[in-house]
Amino acid sequence: MSKGYLLDTPAIFTLTDNEEGADVVEELLDEAKKGQSSVQISAMTAMELYYVTSEERGEEGRGRGKD
Repeated sequence: MSKGYLLDTPAIFTLTDNEEGADVVEELLDEAKKGQSSVQISAMTAMELYYVTSEERGEEGRGRGKD
């Protein structure tokens, strides 16, 4: 049986922000792409990612006079 991983929000942001540990998350995703493991996120993590990124985009938009 292959390994399974559940990524949380900090793991996703570590990868997208290229922070320390991003290489570890990238390795897990590469393993999953090769069928050597499975990687999942919870619905709550997906909602949190959506909320945080939409808030960040909203702040960027307000800073550019797009209100």
